[in-house]
Amino acid sequence: MRTLYLFLIVFLGAFTVQAARVQFVHNASNAPLDIYFGDERITTDLAYRNATPFLDLQSDSVLLVGVAPAGSRSAVEVYTSVSMVFGDDGAYIVMITGTVGGLPGIELVQFDLASEMAEGPNNVGIHFFQGTSDLQDVDLLLGRNILFNNVAYGHFGGYLEVPASGNYHLTLTPGFDNTVPLVRWSDDLSFWAGKTAVLFTSGQKYSLQPDFAVLLALSDGRTIPIKVVTPEMDDSSLDRWLLGSDIRLFPNPATDWVQINLRLSQQTDLQAVITNDKGRVVETRNFGQLPSGHHQLQFYVSMLPKGRYFVRLLFPETGVSEMLPFYIATH
Repeated sequence: MRTLYLFLIVFLGAFTVQAARVQFVHNASNAPLDIYFGDERITTDLAYRNATPFLDLQSDSVLLVGVAPAGSRSAVEVYTSVSMVFGDDGAYIVMITGTVGGLPGIELVQFDLASEMAEGPNNVGIHFFQGTSDLQDVDLLLGRNILFNNVAYGHFGGYLEVPASGNYHLTLTPGFDNTVPLVRWSDDLSFWAGKTAVLFTSGQKYSLQPDFAVLLALSDGRTIPIKVVTPEMDDSSLDRWLLGSDIRLFPNPATDWVQINLRLSQQTDLQAVITNDKGRVVETRNFGQLPSGHHQLQFYVSMLPKGRYFVRLLFPETGVSEMLPFYIATH
């Protein structure tokens, strides 16, 4: 009986299908699509600028991934298909980009270093994709610090995690000139702590009928459009009335100390919280009431190990906050 039991375990284990976790994001204007994995239709009628949740798909086999018109009957109707391999227990994102029935044509871009959950429970993981065909290489900035650098159309910029708390002031600029904002926006990511999302640009910005947008595709499949501010619009929503544009953090990377120079337009309370890249608080400072004008805030970091950190400036009276990333090099 024991021999038979062991035989059944080995026999059934041989037929166990290994799975990878894969999310699809539809950014190919402007029609719904069906998605095929081999000959199997795995998603039907996925709308433009929508996403699937992470799906279980067979791993360690080369299969064609294709997209077809909504309502298709089989994989022979696909617009295009690409051979893809997903590793066992890995997480992947496939961005569908381009134009349905136009130029640039549809492409499927696979990102192999994806994550479904943030490593730190107090962090949010961000994948960034540049999906706007009439923009050249772009940078994504947090304050004046580059999060993603020189990301070309049709490419992922990578993946990073940021603390979920705080209101992030983000700016998209040309890769060759960070002084020229294309769009700005402010984001509170606290609702998605411990999870990940795909931040992506979409549409065209400079065509005769511009439809440019920035969206956040959550790991559960929901997609949230982000309200952006262009340089021509009133940007009071970004709280520049309080911090102005004179905030600086240096040196970066740091070794023994880091200093923040800022200018306040009015008297206000100020607190500062430093967290590591796992979201753990390593230092909290309360500066109390500061008068309007220029200030220098210095933090000694020589006791901290090298790595990525964040300084969050909190203004309790107004609810305004500002997050600044920095690195500690080898001491």
